[in-house]
Amino acid sequence: MAVKEPKPKKVKADSGLSKEYRTLARKLEISSPVYNLEALRAFLREANILIYDYEEVIKYLAKKATETRFQFVVWVPLRKRDVGKGNGRMPFGQYHGRVENGTIYRHAVPISVLQTVERISDEFPEAGFFVSDYSAVKPDPFLAVGFRGVDILVVDFWAEPGFKPTKIED
Repeated sequence: MAVKEPKPKKVKADSGLSKEYRTLARKLEISSPVYNLEALRAFLREANILIYDYEEVIKYLAKKATETRFQFVVWVPLRKRDVGKGNGRMPFGQYHGRVENGTIYRHAVPISVLQTVERISDEFPEAGFFVSDYSAVKPDPFLAVGFRGVDILVVDFWAEPGFKPTKIED
């Protein structure tokens, strides 16, 4: 059975956490992993940053990994400051989807993806960024963002070397 390449979608859920609310909560130092995740969803919706369905991404990457004789997919921190911010999630069997906190992503990242990281980091400096990897030469990575203790959101993708998808599905 063929596994389709995941397509980005708009964030649908409106949590009601407006920018004004998030600004006040930050000023009052109100923060928790669940609040941060919902605030991130609200920001992504307002900023028109698309997300990918996590299950679709893992199934796609698992298929790609097995085609290249690798056995599992991991998420590695993008930057040194992202180490330890992963939640260690392994929702699809023993291996697929695990966050590896012992290494930093070792390949070049397209500028459009770095711009996405910058936009999100400006609003959520405590967020961690992770890149999918399965040790292939050109692994067609996805970028995820999240906070320790909650699921990650997949927010970008590129095909090696350097690609930004243009088709949007609602």
